[in-house]
Amino acid sequence: MRLKRKTNTRGKALILAGALAIASCSGGSAGGGFGATHPLPNAPPGSGSASKATATFRIRIPSANASSAKASVASRSRIIGPAASRPQYVSPSTQSLAIVVNGGGTPTVANLTPTSPNCTAASGSTPLTCSVPVAAPIGADTFTVTTYDQTNAAGNALSSANVAATIIAGQANTVSVILNGVIASIQLILGDANPPQGTATTISLTVNAMDADGNVIIGPGNYNTPIALSDSDSTYTSLSTTSVATPGLSVTVSYNGGDLSTATFSASASGVPSSAITNAVLTSKALFREYPIPTANAHPYYITLGPDGNLWFTEEGANKIGRITPSGAISEFTLTSGANPGAIAPGPDGNLWFTVLGGNLIGRVTPGGAITEFQVPPGYGDPWGIALGPDGNMWFTEFYGDAVGRITPNGAISMFGVSAGSGLWGITAGTDGNLWFAEELTGHIGKMSVTGTLLDEYAYPVGSNPYGIASGPDGNVWFVDEGSSDVGTITTSGSVTLHPLPGAHPVGITEGPDGAMWFTELSTNSVGEVTLSGAIAAFATPTVGSTPWGITAGPDGNIWFTEVNGNKIGVFLRSGPTASPQSLAFTATAQTANVTIAEPNYSGTFSASSSNTACASVSPSSGATTFTVTANGAGTCTISFTDGAGNTGTTIAQVTTTGIGIQAKPRAAPAKIPIPLPPILRGSIK
Repeated sequence: MRLKRKTNTRGKALILAGALAIASCSGGSAGGGFGATHPLPNAPPGSGSASKATATFRIRIPSANASSAKASVASRSRIIGPAASRPQYVSPSTQSLAIVVNGGGTPTVANLTPTSPNCTAASGSTPLTCSVPVAAPIGADTFTVTTYDQTNAAGNALSSANVAATIIAGQANTVSVILNGVIASIQLILGDANPPQGTATTISLTVNAMDADGNVIIGPGNYNTPIALSDSDSTYTSLSTTSVATPGLSVTVSYNGGDLSTATFSASASGVPSSAITNAVLTSKALFREYPIPTANAHPYYITLGPDGNLWFTEEGANKIGRITPSGAISEFTLTSGANPGAIAPGPDGNLWFTVLGGNLIGRVTPGGAITEFQVPPGYGDPWGIALGPDGNMWFTEFYGDAVGRITPNGAISMFGVSAGSGLWGITAGTDGNLWFAEELTGHIGKMSVTGTLLDEYAYPVGSNPYGIASGPDGNVWFVDEGSSDVGTITTSGSVTLHPLPGAHPVGITEGPDGAMWFTELSTNSVGEVTLSGAIAAFATPTVGSTPWGITAGPDGNIWFTEVNGNKIGVFLRSGPTASPQSLAFTATAQTANVTIAEPNYSGTFSASSSNTACASVSPSSGATTFTVTANGAGTCTISFTDGAGNTGTTIAQVTTTGIGIQAKPRAAPAKIPIPLPPILRGSIK
């Protein structure tokens, strides 16, 4: 009657590549061991002599009994002797092994079950232990060892190894055989399958290779064949390695934060069908938060970071100045006499300065909300852009006044003319100590000294309508052209380079915290990023038709913008919810671990879920910042944590069980002819 030990098929133990202890004892036995014999592939030949001794392999098989219906759980023991510092492993599905000496002759096949000859059934913490005697010539030999998941060396091969040993008479030694797992299936798992766009990050890629019975192969042995990895994307992601030959090798994915749709990471290995491989797919996610403005139809226009660490914005439709904290608390301050505030910028005096379109005014608001307004001289109209100049004064543009204005911190205003019909829009201080501004109606970029001298007006292709303008970290001036749908850069000597944004119609631009330039796109309802080399990414905002307009970098490392028609302040998050720790490892069911979730400038709670509750579950399901993850069964699953805006962070839970090591005690040789083996072997004779 064939005896086959039952193994758990739903959640296998993390146990495979193992070690066998070889001990020798002298004797004239030429026995080929016990159990049925089967022809096996040849091993490399040795140079043994005709005189033989009995080498006894001693193996311990970890229990496959499940501690629950969902996982195989076994205990760990260490090798005794010189190798005691490193545990060795054998698959719990092992039912038999076959050993060939020097690549020829009849293999020794041994069944490894509780009722097999020379096997002692498991008892308490002691696992099933079997001894397998093998006749081997004295001298240099090569042993080929293969384990199987059925008796009589039948079924699937689980692991194999070739080990060389020199049998020397009169010396007691031990050899360790480190088995290499035979791969039957492969699973790839990303540590974060949905990283936030806009931030470069490194993501772990777990490579699980399983034997034919679903046990995850672990070290110290290698795989029987290397695993090749590939990446479908070459623009936004890259792999740290494309070949994995050893269990536990660290593999990472580098993601540059761009607007990646998907990247598929695939595995392949000789002899493993594609149907037995689970690939991993990375889908980047644009993370946003949005804060509705209390006043209806406020039409927020421009936004800037204030000296108080808050964000300040203008409400063109409500005649108010708004302030929003990084955590989203909004306050509003009503203008005293003017109407339709436009642009806003921090001043040299710790206040915020803004333009008032309808009243032809320049306004000032303190961090406490006190507003003062200064009248622009008669003959000028529609002050639009405003910026702090290199001279410590505020400079502004006049759309219909064909002039650039300067206002001192105490409110004194001077006006300086430019070409008629220019239609001035945005303005910024350049690294060359001059003021740079966009001429929307003529399609020029203008340059003026701090004394008010018009230095130049640089023309570029017909059909241009430059709007927003900002100084970049590269020393150049960057601008967006709403008419031609371009983002452009102009050097201090006037050389213009354009980067097309087909159909985007950008209006606002700012330097980001990542050294790139960020802008808003009216028509595509998006926030965009352009690197200094011209690489462009765009991220659609959550509210359809919200019309993003003004934009600035926040104190939290995120990108803040106004939504004119959405009546909201939006935040593009360069980092979302973060789980700590980001990965969990369980060695038995019912183990638990706590995970804490944090997100910059988010004071709310999170909801939680598991991708596979048979692997691990999480509680509570919502309303917390700290969660408990419980191991339910062998496997790997993703625990997701979601904030109130739908942004998600993850942690990976891997539930495994630890195998039982092979005891490697030297066996006592008979007194007359002790024939031992060399010292502990780790891949080669020491």
